[in-house]
Amino acid sequence: MIAVYCILTCLCGYIAVVGCLQSVKDFHRIIYGIQHQGRKSKPESKEHPRGLKKLQPFIGKNAVSKNGGQEDVDFDNAQAHAKIINHSVQQNRKRVVIAMTGATGAILGIRLLEKLRRLDVETHLVVSKWAEATITYESDYKVREVRALASRVYSARDVAAPISSGSFKVDAMIVVPCSMKTLSSIATGYGDDLISRAADVTFKERRKLILVVRETPLSGIHLHNMMRATENGAIIFPPVPAFYIRPKTVDDVVDQSVGRILDLIDLDTADFERWDGMKSFGGDREKSHLS
Repeated sequence: MIAVYCILTCLCGYIAVVGCLQSVKDFHRIIYGIQHQGRKSKPESKEHPRGLKKLQPFIGKNAVSKNGGQEDVDFDNAQAHAKIINHSVQQNRKRVVIAMTGATGAILGIRLLEKLRRLDVETHLVVSKWAEATITYESDYKVREVRALASRVYSARDVAAPISSGSFKVDAMIVVPCSMKTLSSIATGYGDDLISRAADVTFKERRKLILVVRETPLSGIHLHNMMRATENGAIIFPPVPAFYIRPKTVDDVVDQSVGRILDLIDLDTADFERWDGMKSFGGDREKSHLS
């Protein structure tokens, strides 16, 4: 009787052990993809693991071991890594607000947008109602073509746009061309539209504000407003032609002015002539002498 009891006990123990082992095997098969025969189950697509095709370029750059080999990538955290990398890229890219008003000189704003796009600068454009009229009247560009040059475009009436808040970080704001009406609004802090509001934000955040003013002659009111804006940190930039480069076309004048504007935000297009001392132009012209 005792022998039978021992045999039954051993048999039950064996069954329990086999059951546990089977459970462990099932557990491993679920977690690690191991089948009963010990063969690995069909792996996920190596090309698009877990649907992260778009993240692969970011993952690949960070998946290199110290010895140069390829390490396993934690795809569960890949999206977070990509966001961090994208944020870092955005942080290193300049972001500039461009405002165009109804003053004459629309080509200055257009050319500036073209060059900023070529320099891969993120641009946030505001075009006033009268700027649209000036663009159409003074140039061969259509308003939609000018808007297409910018990264983002806002209506001048949209005072809730991102650039109306100081928490939206930008490197600089350029009003080009800047009318005397807009200058007055900026100088007095009268934020009646997105342009003057964004300029006010630029002042309070101690960021660079460049006003490409277009008017002649200037009244005392104009000069007073320029002084008030300057005292608050603005840079007054009248696009005065540099005749020392002996411009032959309007484009020469425009490119030189736009190049100097870009100098103020630490960007160099290297496509306009700079002053390099007095030169002799040959021909019938004699070398100039300063008394």
